[in-house]
Amino acid sequence: KIPALLLQPIIENAIKHGVAKAPDFVRLELLAEAQGQRLRLEVSNTVQDASDSAWAPGNGFRILMETLELYYPDKYQLKFDFSDNEAVVAITMPLDGAPRFQHVE
Repeated sequence: KIPALLLQPIIENAIKHGVAKAPDFVRLELLAEAQGQRLRLEVSNTVQDASDSAWAPGNGFRILMETLELYYPDKYQLKFDFSDNEAVVAITMPLDGAPRFQHVE
């Protein structure tokens, strides 16, 4: 289990800055994989011009970082990577779910 809408700001950003600005075909890829006791979530998309990436996190990414810190304090990793024609956002977190908000009966 992961927090609801965790990937929403990342996908929204990929569409806003990648898909919406592209005159041609754009690739948007989602990856979720278990790596031992960790879960890796990755969103990648082609971008027109990575040099145009004088990119700074907005409110969506601020909320994303706050959510990760709330659910997984000091147990997550958030990485942004821009290369020639690709933007990649990767989140790595514990696979056993969000420890602070487990269901209690």
